[in-house]
Amino acid sequence: MAGLPLTALSLCLFISAGESQVLTINAEHSRINVTDGGNALFSVRPSVEVSGGNWAFDGKTVVQWTGDSVLYGSGYQSRAEVFTTNGSLLLRSVNMSDSGEYILNMISKTGSSASATLTLRVLEPVSEPNITANATSLIEYNDTVKLTCSATGTAVSYLWLEENSTIIPGGRFELGADNSTLTIPGVLRTDGPFTCIAYNSISEQTSESFYLNVYYGPDHPNITTNPDSLPYTAGSTVTLTCSAESRPTANLDWYLNGAFLQTGQQLILDNISVSKTGNYTCQAFNNVTEKYNASTLEITVLEPVSNVTVTRNNLSPVEINDTVVLICDAQGTIQRRKWLKDNQPIQENDRIFTPSDKANLTIARVKRTDTGTYNCTVSNAYNSGSAAIYVQVNYGPDNVRSVPQGPVEADIGSPLTLTCSALSVPSGEYIWYSGTNHLQTGQQYTIEAVSSVDSGNYTCEVYNNITMKRSNLTVVVTARVRNVHSPGGLSAGEIAGIVIGVVAAVAIVGALAALSIKKNASRMKVPEVNHGSRKAGVNNTLATDVAGSSQTYENMPRNHKSSAHPPDENSTYMGLVLEDRSVYSDLRRCPLILLNTREYSHRQLNIS
Repeated sequence: MAGLPLTALSLCLFISAGESQVLTINAEHSRINVTDGGNALFSVRPSVEVSGGNWAFDGKTVVQWTGDSVLYGSGYQSRAEVFTTNGSLLLRSVNMSDSGEYILNMISKTGSSASATLTLRVLEPVSEPNITANATSLIEYNDTVKLTCSATGTAVSYLWLEENSTIIPGGRFELGADNSTLTIPGVLRTDGPFTCIAYNSISEQTSESFYLNVYYGPDHPNITTNPDSLPYTAGSTVTLTCSAESRPTANLDWYLNGAFLQTGQQLILDNISVSKTGNYTCQAFNNVTEKYNASTLEITVLEPVSNVTVTRNNLSPVEINDTVVLICDAQGTIQRRKWLKDNQPIQENDRIFTPSDKANLTIARVKRTDTGTYNCTVSNAYNSGSAAIYVQVNYGPDNVRSVPQGPVEADIGSPLTLTCSALSVPSGEYIWYSGTNHLQTGQQYTIEAVSSVDSGNYTCEVYNNITMKRSNLTVVVTARVRNVHSPGGLSAGEIAGIVIGVVAAVAIVGALAALSIKKNASRMKVPEVNHGSRKAGVNNTLATDVAGSSQTYENMPRNHKSSAHPPDENSTYMGLVLEDRSVYSDLRRCPLILLNTREYSHRQLNIS
């Protein structure tokens, strides 16, 4: 029993000693990456001391060694180096053909063997990338382009940029699975330039900028003028220039109001006239995109305004009856008209109005307040001119007045002047009547010395020969005895003599009047007024006197001239004309007696 533990211990020691002699190979890197042309080091560490070994690649010996004896395979003599102490291998100037698995076999000095496999990857640096497109002539908005980036190298990756900004997938840009392609639908003239970066784990390269060949346009043409001041006057020279963004350059055609003029970028209008006014169109055409675009510019050619005139349809308009139309015209290009009355704007209404072009001004049912100076100003963008006309509205006569105003009491023996006036344009013709008798023509009628026979109705008639209207005014004039005062007039004796004479005359006249009245009272009748009969005028006067009138003789006219146009009057005494030599005719010769006889005659009639 005591011998068993010792035997067991000896077995364990033997096993441990045997296990410690087993050869294992530890590689520092099982995968080795080396740039093409570089050196590859296959570094290994055996677990025990080795006596020899070999390296093989692709079934061919690279190197083999035993102790210090080393033998290199064909093609490796100058490139390979083995470290016999640990079996590591250095391979110089590797190339792409050196890539692959390298197998190491080693034998320990105790006779155990081991092997290991290491992989060499020779990396090729990326070349300068190149960008190509599937289409070289692209039409904006219509075409889609696919760009491809290609480069040589090991495990190349790609990155796209537009104007130095990284393109992120999405939107209008689409990237392929390995990012080597870039697709752009509906290309725009603003797309690009594009660059591509190719890279791997050991290097990177950037392509040259790639520009898309995009055809576009034409855009909306732009028309400029020289000179650039609008509008233009007749006789000037105008140059029109057209430009449009387009690739390729667009063809440009000119039109005036739709009619073809010429082809070219510039259109020169020499000695331009009003007939050249209109819409000038520049039409651009791109023969690749097969698209048209056009712009239009209105050119206005003006003739300076001159010879402005204002005429009218009626030279002598009558108030209320007539309508006046003022017509404004001028030579040159008329763009605007403006009317003024007495330098003030005209307020239009249903009576005063103009058409839309203000070529005329209509004044319906003219009023006297429409009288004034009417001015028409004609203008365009270049200059202006004006003309004026005076319009006089004829009216009246109306508002007839007299100075002094009636009724008038005039002192016997004193002068009397009646002045007549009226509102009338043109000035009226003035005619004075006493009853139906024409006295004189003129605004004034003067009686040098008033007598009792001057009492009566004096009518002023005013006539307007344009309006054909008449108006009149009747003034009642009464002759009166001037007041006499002893201190400054006749002596007491003179006054007494006059009184006695008057009393005697009254007695005589009274007796004669009473006798005549008694004889005729029974057959006296009031006759109808007949302005054509002088005796009828006398009887009419007497009949009126009998009826109680206190003005029997005051309306007798001094002047017996008849008038072709008597005024329209209704006065009882307007038609009296006394030519006979009766008692009453004699009475006219004694003014002072008549004044007193009138009262006496009335008393006698009452007694009878």
